[in-house]
Amino acid sequence: MGMFDEYQPEPPLVCSACGEELSGWQSKDGPCALLVWREGRSSPVDQRADPECRLPMEELAKLGIDADVEIYTTCAGCRRHAEATAILVDGVWRGTVRGRHAGETAVPATVVEGQWRQCSACAEAWEERARPLAECPYCHALTRLAGDSWPSSS
Repeated sequence: MGMFDEYQPEPPLVCSACGEELSGWQSKDGPCALLVWREGRSSPVDQRADPECRLPMEELAKLGIDADVEIYTTCAGCRRHAEATAILVDGVWRGTVRGRHAGETAVPATVVEGQWRQCSACAEAWEERARPLAECPYCHALTRLAGDSWPSSS
């Protein structure tokens, strides 16, 4: 096994098959230095390396990611593979969406009732927690809630 980085979505994603909270997200798209990245931050929050090899916090604070990162994990409950994309805006991890969407432009979505979201690409609606970004389970487009102030691409 090679080097990788760990990613912590906030709030955590849940398994689409069994509903268990997903953890242990990894990727080889970033610096791959055993860094720990947390949603909402522009630099790593930790490094999972031996103490004698670990970078000081002031050095970690200088590190960043300049593009969306595709992350993956395995559900501890049902062992199902899960993929998601950490979406960056101006160097800050601003959202996490299921599926592989690095560099994609989001299509508009609207809230139609309660927690139901409708995709403008295929007109299908589905129940989804109120996250600014989500993958349409029907056409797999990256969707962004209408009125959201994020740029339409990262």
